[in-house]
Amino acid sequence: MREQHGKITLSAVGELNHRILPGTHIGDLTITEKVFEQMARSRRVRAQLPTS
Repeated sequence: MREQHGKITLSAVGELNHRILPGTHIGDLTITEKVFEQMARSRRVRAQLPTS
C-alpha cells in the first residue's frame, strides 16, 4: 500500500494479490485461524509428552 495526500492505494503487487487471492485458501482468514489453533494444540500436546 502507498499513501499519498491521505489517500491509500495498492502497490502493483498489492493489486495483483487483491485480484488473485479471493476464493483461495491463502486468502481465507478462517484457514489462518485454524492453522494457529492447530499450532497451539500441538504445543500443548508436546508440552505434555515426557522428555527423554
